[in-house]
Amino acid sequence: RTAIADDSSEAHRFREAMQEVKGQTDESYRFIEAYRQAEAAENRAVTAEVRRNFARSAQYYQEATQLYRQSIDRRKQQIEGIHTLLENYRQALEQEDLERLKSYQIGRFREEFEATWSRFFRAVSNLRVTMNARSLTFRSGGVRAEVEVQMHYSGAQGGNTPNTWHIELVESAAGIWRVAHH
Repeated sequence: RTAIADDSSEAHRFREAMQEVKGQTDESYRFIEAYRQAEAAENRAVTAEVRRNFARSAQYYQEATQLYRQSIDRRKQQIEGIHTLLENYRQALEQEDLERLKSYQIGRFREEFEATWSRFFRAVSNLRVTMNARSLTFRSGGVRAEVEVQMHYSGAQGGNTPNTWHIELVESAAGIWRVAHH
């Protein structure tokens, strides 16, 4: 075998490995910087392969694979952060803690929102909340979460009806998630 054939075979192996890792992603990953870098490295690999520079192509495929893995890890971190926010939000509701609820909001905590929760907290007792994120849609600038919420309480009517909240979430540069709209 020739060196070019060996390099070609190696580039092919690295391309397949990269495609396997990339197959674990979807189009929503394009909002992750590492994913965009991976796509650029993949494009460089394809160009090098077309030019029969197989050794360079193999390097770029390896780089793309590593970056696709980083984007998968980043997505896992995002999901964990969102679940942490939702759990903290749930606890703040149960504890009837308006200040904590405010801390999970981005921007100004609307006065009518605060007034509504204040009235609700005064009207109920033994509040228990369950929250289940049914879907997360990642978009540029944030996430739209569809969250099933069920509140169990005494004192006011309607205490066991599940509701679906559509919540817009944004992530700070420090990786902290906040509620932008709900």
